[in-house]
Amino acid sequence: MVGRTDKTVYPDSAASQTSFNLVGQAVKQTDPDGVTTLSLYNNLGELEYSAVDLDANGGIDFTGTDRITQTVRDAAASGQQTCVDLTATVVASCLAGTL
Repeated sequence: MVGRTDKTVYPDSAASQTSFNLVGQAVKQTDPDGVTTLSLYNNLGELEYSAVDLDANGGIDFTGTDRITQTVRDAAASGQQTCVDLTATVVASCLAGTL
């Protein structure tokens, strides 16, 4: 997660902060209430996992308490043309490992 960080401070002194990786993708967002959302991208640069970091350890814990959402993309093809580009977002309830 080496890159730049943007911080916004509001008139009531609350702040939000977003950290970006080297290719400019938001990888960590903290809202004014202190809730942190982590993002993980696939090799094509598409968002694959988003998680509310409930245990506040800075990582997406698939076996922990983090609330994880996975975005799955697929395409249906006919011959040499792509007919349908499918995107589904699912809430991961039980996956193994930690990223």
